[in-house]
Order: sequence, then C-alpha cells, then structure tokens
Amino acid sequence: MKEHNEEESKLNASVTRRNFLAFTGLAAAGLAAGQVLKPLGNSVAATAAVSAGTAAATTGKNIEAARTLIQAFNTGDVRVVDNLVHSSLASYAVVVKQNIADIRRAFPNARFTEDEIVAEGDKVILRWTMIGNNNGSWLGAQPTNRQIRTIGYDVLRFQGGKAVEYINGIESIKLETLSKLGLLNQEMVAKLVNAA
Repeated sequence: MKEHNEEESKLNASVTRRNFLAFTGLAAAGLAAGQVLKPLGNSVAATAAVSAGTAAATTGKNIEAARTLIQAFNTGDVRVVDNLVHSSLASYAVVVKQNIADIRRAFPNARFTEDEIVAEGDKVILRWTMIGNNNGSWLGAQPTNRQIRTIGYDVLRFQGGKAVEYINGIESIKLETLSKLGLLNQEMVAKLVNAA
C-alpha cells in the first residue's frame, strides 16, 4: 500500500510539473508576443497564453493555406484559389489561376516543393523549387523539352483565413527560366516588356 501511495504521489507530481511547464511555456509565448498577464485576485489569468495560442493557431492556418496554394501549382486545380484569396483580390486571383494554367501547360510534369516557410503574424513567406520538363509552349515559345530547376517565392498576408495581399514569385523568375530554356532573346525580352 505504501508503494502504491509513493507511485501515485510521483505521478501527481509529474502531472503537476507538466501542467506548470505547459502554462509557463504558453505564458512566455504570450509575453514574447507583447501580451501582459493580468492579476486576478491571488491568481494570474493566462490571457497572454490564450492570445498566444490563438495567434499560433491562426499562423498555422495561414501556413496551411500557403501550402495549399503551392499544391495547386502541382495539381493544376485552380478552384482552390477562390477558397484562398479574399474577394478584394478577385482580379489578382484570375492572374494566379492563369499562372497555374500556364505552368501546367508548359511544364506538365512540374513539381513544386517547399524549401522553406516562415510565418509571423498575418504574413507567410514560402520559398519553393520547381523542377519540370518544358514539353508545352510557354510565353509563345515552342517547347524545348529541356528539364529546368528554378527557385521562387510567394509572400502572402492573410486576414480571416484568406489572402489579402499576394506577391507571386512566378513573375520574377520568367527571365531566369527563359534563359535556362535557351529562349531568352531580344524578341522575347521585347514581348515581356510590352506585356508589362
């Protein structure tokens, strides 16, 4: 019986220690986020910890939304764009959908992989690599059947789970990709300049 009580005491002490560590970890996260713990009688209300937990959950959802967007480039499913992009960016959503369609047509086996993702507050920055064979026309050029590897990025700002700002790295890597495909010439540069 004495052995049972000692083990039970150890178990209770372990649970109490874990609960304390969990609370102090959440409180520290809240303090790091600039939240202040409020005294409530003889105890401390963990409003900072709750705020930090909510912020972490929101950040996690934003990261998953950014990952879903990159998967749309892998699958070609442009319908996900409407679920991820706020209505204030409706015209830009059309551009994103067109980018996805253009990439899938020009590089049917394109594979986008996540290299790094960083999120803070409402912003997510995703660095990615695309590897694919140029088996379809792109920017009016005939297919080269060459395989390329290119690195790009997306910067997104979310509000209520939807992107309200979106900077797509596809536009910034066109020259590099054209060069790797051997398609960068004066005619192509003129075409890109006139399109901008």
